[in-house]
Amino acid sequence: MDSKLKKRIIILGEAIYDAIYLFRKEIPGVHRFIDENLMGACAIASFFLHHKLKSEGISSSFIEGFYGIDDSPHCWLTIENSIIDITATQFNYFDKVIILGSGKKGNYIPKSTGRIAFQWVKGWEKQSPFLYGIEWVGDSARIYPLLQEEGLTSAA
Repeated sequence: MDSKLKKRIIILGEAIYDAIYLFRKEIPGVHRFIDENLMGACAIASFFLHHKLKSEGISSSFIEGFYGIDDSPHCWLTIENSIIDITATQFNYFDKVIILGSGKKGNYIPKSTGRIAFQWVKGWEKQSPFLYGIEWVGDSARIYPLLQEEGLTSAA
């Protein structure tokens, strides 16, 4: 992966991370005790990054699978055989966006990709990315609920 693409992924990934961080109190299931930990938002973050990259002509694969040996459900992207994870802070990574280069898989265990992965995460109740929208202004993002259900309120 060239440095220009890597820089763009980090800029967009950090914007999504920051948007979820601000909205986390309204997303049920997001860890609320450690500010830098976005546990429960991996599908949302990966879904929005996947679609933003696609809108910029950058091909990525949305992956649904597991992290670690305890089979924790998790989502991330791959680009050119590199893993991109916006919510890896829940696994004690320090950067908002991690990119594991080609051949480095860490504890990521893929289960499904593309449309099949989208179908799986659609059923992740209020952690499903299909319940949220994203608004981009330049390289800044704002996440908002698409439905007014119990536990979801407008970020506006």
